[in-house]
Amino acid sequence: ITLEDTLAATTVNGLRWCGKDNDTEGFDYISCPYNCKDNIWADDAFWGIASKNFAEKAVGEVYLVLNGSRTDGQLSFRNNSYFAKYELPNLQRTGIFRVTKLNVLLLHSPDQQVVEKCGEKSLIYLETLVQSYQIEYLCKDDPEELILMMCSDNWEARECQLARQVLRKEWDKKLFGKSN
Repeated sequence: ITLEDTLAATTVNGLRWCGKDNDTEGFDYISCPYNCKDNIWADDAFWGIASKNFAEKAVGEVYLVLNGSRTDGQLSFRNNSYFAKYELPNLQRTGIFRVTKLNVLLLHSPDQQVVEKCGEKSLIYLETLVQSYQIEYLCKDDPEELILMMCSDNWEARECQLARQVLRKEWDKKLFGKSN
């Protein structure tokens, strides 16, 4: 489960945190000026604390889904992400309720250039960082379990057609005991 998928976070995800100067309440309930989007300190304060608390509750194996075919020029793992700044440093590393393993699921968008694979570029740094916290690290490129999710928006992509053929054969085996 992601932080954004928790009940509390879904109620505030996407909101702009607009302050109101010279007001005892501190919030402007009537309007939100567009320049409030420049006040990232408010978003950072809320989501930073939420991310820290979320990470402190994680136990056992945790999963991190990253994009290996970003089109914005960024690498898959960024030092300035909420995960890097607030979650990874606050994963419990001792005691019986600790994080034992970080599983990175690196997805590549169908019909888009692969920018980075497991064991490359920013993922080398992430692996070193995770291991410095005494947490086991595993990275998997395009796990089968998630390929269908990636293809849901682009069934005609070359990778998705192949996945569909394999899935069809497996489904036929399950239904008919043989592949048609």
